Amino acid sequence: DGAREYSQNIDRMIGKNLYPVLAAGYASQHFMTVGGNAAQGDEGGLFVAIGATAALNSTPGMLAYGISKAAAHHFVRTVGDSTGKAITSKSKRKMSRQLRGPGSYLSELTVVGILPVTIDTEANRKAMPTADFNEWTKPIDIAREIGVWLHNPSLRPHSGSLVKVHPKKNGDSGAEFRVAR
Repeated sequence: DGAREYSQNIDRMIGKNLYPVLAAGYASQHFMTVGGNAAQGDEGGLFVAIGATAALNSTPGMLAYGISKAAAHHFVRTVGDSTGKAITSKSKRKMSRQLRGPGSYLSELTVVGILPVTIDTEANRKAMPTADFNEWTKPIDIAREIGVWLHNPSLRPHSGSLVKVHPKKNGDSGAEFRVAR
């Protein structure tokens, strides 16, 4: 029974945290690029996946969650290496060009992972009612940053970047975004 519960929990977390990223990532490569349905002259698509700062390290007590988020991070980094303006080694850039092949439009797609500590959602408040909600990132702060990246592509992190996000300190409103990888 313990092994079955263990594997079911991993399956459930992968279903919540990885499969949606894979599906949306697949769609983004086909429909959010200049070669897809984006308007001519567009700066290219922006695909943002939600990862987790916790999954940058080990996750005792949250193994299934950590596995699913770390897999989402790996997807962002891998697809990012084959799209947009990624920071990679010369050999990876060469391999990426081969992968793009006739799909050179993928060079216009930017893939980024946002890694909050905890997002201030109703579900998280219910799951952790005694937590300090001021330590959590507001969804609107994430949305604002993504809006900046949409309107000013030169401010986007490089494709494949994982960006840690946390609320500003000292009671200031908003959030801070820092490239982790």
